Amino acid sequence: LTIPGLTNGTSYDVELRAINGNGPSTPSGPVTVTPGIPDTLTIDSWTAGDGQVDVDFTPGDDNGSAITDIEYRLDGGSWTSGGSTTSPLTIPGLTNGTSYDVELRAINGNGPSPASDAVTVVPMGPPDAPTINRIVPGNGSLNVTFTPGADNGSAITDIEYRLDGGSWTSGGSTT
Repeated sequence: LTIPGLTNGTSYDVELRAINGNGPSTPSGPVTVTPGIPDTLTIDSWTAGDGQVDVDFTPGDDNGSAITDIEYRLDGGSWTSGGSTTSPLTIPGLTNGTSYDVELRAINGNGPSPASDAVTVVPMGPPDAPTINRIVPGNGSLNVTFTPGADNGSAITDIEYRLDGGSWTSGGSTT
Protein backbone atom coordinates (compact mmCIF):
# COMPACT_ATOMS: atom_id res chain seq x y z
CA LEU A 1 0.00 0.00 0.00
CA THR A 2 1.56 3.31 -1.06
CA ILE A 3 0.05 6.59 0.10
CA PRO A 4 1.00 9.29 -2.43
CA GLY A 5 0.97 13.10 -2.37
CA LEU A 6 2.40 13.67 1.11
CA THR A 7 4.71 16.53 2.10
CA ASN A 8 8.17 15.58 3.39
CA GLY A 9 8.76 16.80 6.94
CA THR A 10 5.04 16.91 7.78
CA SER A 11 3.68 14.46 10.38
CA TYR A 12 0.64 12.34 9.56
CA ASP A 13 -1.44 9.97 11.70
CA VAL A 14 -2.05 6.91 9.54
CA GLU A 15 -4.91 4.46 10.14
CA LEU A 16 -6.01 1.50 8.05
CA ARG A 17 -9.22 -0.45 7.75
CA ALA A 18 -10.23 -3.48 5.71
CA ILE A 19 -13.30 -3.68 3.49
CA ASN A 20 -15.26 -6.77 2.43
CA GLY A 21 -18.79 -7.48 1.20
CA ASN A 22 -20.13 -6.92 4.70
CA GLY A 23 -18.59 -3.48 5.14
CA PRO A 24 -15.54 -1.91 6.72
CA SER A 25 -13.58 -3.14 9.72
CA THR A 26 -12.88 -1.01 12.71
CA PRO A 27 -9.80 1.15 12.07
CA SER A 28 -6.34 0.16 13.18
CA GLY A 29 -4.73 2.21 15.87
CA PRO A 30 -3.13 5.38 14.47
CA VAL A 31 0.59 5.46 13.78
CA THR A 32 2.31 8.83 13.48
CA VAL A 33 4.86 9.04 10.67
CA THR A 34 6.78 11.81 8.94
CA PRO A 35 7.82 11.07 5.35
CA GLY A 36 11.30 12.11 4.27
CA ILE A 37 12.94 12.17 7.70
CA PRO A 38 15.65 9.59 8.40
CA ASP A 39 14.68 6.27 9.89
CA THR A 40 15.64 5.64 13.51
CA LEU A 41 19.29 4.69 13.96
CA THR A 42 20.50 1.86 16.16
CA ILE A 43 23.12 2.17 18.90
CA ASP A 44 25.32 -0.91 18.53
CA SER A 45 27.85 -0.45 21.35
CA TRP A 46 29.84 2.13 23.26
CA THR A 47 33.38 2.51 24.59
CA ALA A 48 34.29 4.38 27.75
CA GLY A 49 36.96 7.04 27.61
CA ASP A 50 38.39 9.59 30.00
CA GLY A 51 35.54 12.09 30.39
CA GLN A 52 33.87 10.87 27.20
CA VAL A 53 32.27 7.91 25.46
CA ASP A 54 32.42 6.77 21.84
CA VAL A 55 29.03 5.51 20.65
CA ASP A 56 28.97 3.10 17.68
CA PHE A 57 25.76 3.25 15.68
CA THR A 58 24.13 2.04 12.50
CA PRO A 59 22.13 4.74 10.71
CA GLY A 60 18.66 4.11 9.36
CA ASP A 61 17.69 4.94 5.78
CA ASP A 62 18.01 8.64 4.90
CA ASN A 63 14.76 8.41 2.88
CA GLY A 64 16.06 10.43 -0.04
CA SER A 65 17.72 13.32 1.79
CA ALA A 66 21.34 13.02 2.97
CA ILE A 67 21.96 12.90 6.71
CA THR A 68 23.69 16.13 7.75
CA ASP A 69 24.28 15.56 11.48
CA ILE A 70 23.91 13.07 14.30
CA GLU A 71 22.60 14.61 17.51
CA TYR A 72 22.72 13.19 21.03
CA ARG A 73 20.99 13.88 24.28
CA LEU A 74 21.86 12.89 27.81
CA ASP A 75 19.30 11.82 30.40
CA GLY A 76 16.37 13.13 28.34
CA GLY A 77 17.78 16.68 28.16
CA SER A 78 18.26 18.92 25.14
CA TRP A 79 19.60 17.66 21.82
CA THR A 80 23.23 18.56 21.00
CA SER A 81 24.94 18.41 17.62
CA GLY A 82 27.51 15.63 17.44
CA GLY A 83 29.26 17.48 14.60
CA SER A 84 29.56 14.28 12.58
CA THR A 85 27.57 11.83 10.53
CA THR A 86 29.91 8.86 10.95
CA SER A 87 30.21 6.20 13.60
CA PRO A 88 31.49 6.24 16.27
CA LEU A 89 30.19 9.51 17.68
CA THR A 90 32.29 10.94 20.51
CA ILE A 91 30.35 12.55 23.36
CA PRO A 92 32.75 14.73 25.38
CA GLY A 93 32.51 16.64 28.65
CA LEU A 94 31.23 13.80 30.82
CA THR A 95 32.08 13.07 34.45
CA ASN A 96 34.03 9.84 34.94
CA GLY A 97 32.15 7.21 36.92
CA THR A 98 28.74 8.86 36.33
CA SER A 99 25.98 6.99 34.46
CA TYR A 100 24.26 8.71 31.54
CA ASP A 101 21.32 7.60 29.41
CA VAL A 102 22.29 8.42 25.81
CA GLU A 103 19.96 8.70 22.80
CA LEU A 104 20.93 9.53 19.22
CA ARG A 105 18.99 10.84 16.24
CA ALA A 106 19.87 11.59 12.62
CA ILE A 107 19.12 14.92 10.96
CA ASN A 108 18.45 15.53 7.25
CA GLY A 109 16.88 18.37 5.26
CA ASN A 110 13.40 17.18 6.23
CA GLY A 111 13.99 17.06 9.98
CA PRO A 112 15.14 14.74 12.75
CA SER A 113 14.60 11.01 12.93
CA PRO A 114 12.86 9.52 15.94
CA ALA A 115 15.21 9.05 18.90
CA SER A 116 17.11 5.78 19.20
CA ASP A 117 16.53 3.54 22.17
CA ALA A 118 18.47 4.88 25.15
CA VAL A 119 21.61 3.11 26.35
CA THR A 120 23.31 3.69 29.70
CA VAL A 121 26.99 4.64 29.44
CA VAL A 122 29.65 5.32 32.09
CA PRO A 123 32.83 7.20 31.12
CA MET A 124 35.94 6.00 32.93
CA GLY A 125 39.34 7.52 33.31
CA PRO A 126 42.48 6.85 35.26
CA PRO A 127 42.08 7.13 39.02
CA ASP A 128 42.86 10.33 40.85
CA ALA A 129 46.19 10.42 42.68
CA PRO A 130 46.30 8.90 46.16
CA THR A 131 47.00 11.21 49.09
CA ILE A 132 49.87 10.30 51.41
CA ASN A 133 48.56 10.75 54.98
CA ARG A 134 51.58 9.58 56.94
CA ILE A 135 54.91 7.80 56.48
CA VAL A 136 56.48 5.93 59.41
CA PRO A 137 60.12 4.88 58.87
CA GLY A 138 60.95 1.33 59.96
CA ASN A 139 64.07 -0.82 59.95
CA GLY A 140 64.93 -0.71 56.21
CA SER A 141 61.31 0.03 55.28
CA LEU A 142 58.59 2.65 55.22
CA ASN A 143 55.01 2.17 56.35
CA VAL A 144 52.88 4.47 54.20
CA THR A 145 49.32 5.34 55.18
CA PHE A 146 47.34 6.82 52.28
CA THR A 147 43.86 7.59 51.01
CA PRO A 148 43.13 6.37 47.48
CA GLY A 149 41.84 8.93 45.00
CA ALA A 150 38.54 8.51 43.18
CA ASP A 151 38.52 5.42 40.94
CA ASN A 152 36.67 7.33 38.17
CA GLY A 153 34.47 4.40 37.27
CA SER A 154 36.94 1.52 37.30
CA ALA A 155 38.13 -0.26 40.45
CA ILE A 156 41.71 0.45 41.55
CA THR A 157 43.71 -2.78 41.23
CA ASP A 158 47.12 -1.73 42.61
CA ILE A 159 49.00 1.09 44.27
CA GLU A 160 52.55 1.57 42.94
CA TYR A 161 55.43 3.47 44.48
CA ARG A 162 58.76 4.83 43.33
CA LEU A 163 61.77 6.15 45.16
CA ASP A 164 63.87 9.15 44.11
CA GLY A 165 62.11 9.42 40.72
CA GLY A 166 63.15 5.87 39.72
CA SER A 167 61.04 3.07 38.29
CA TRP A 168 57.52 2.31 39.50
CA THR A 169 57.09 -0.83 41.65
CA SER A 170 53.87 -2.60 42.52
CA GLY A 171 52.88 -2.20 46.14
CA GLY A 172 50.81 -5.38 45.85
CA SER A 173 47.86 -3.74 47.56
CA THR A 174 45.15 -1.14 47.15
CA THR A 175 44.93 -0.32 50.87
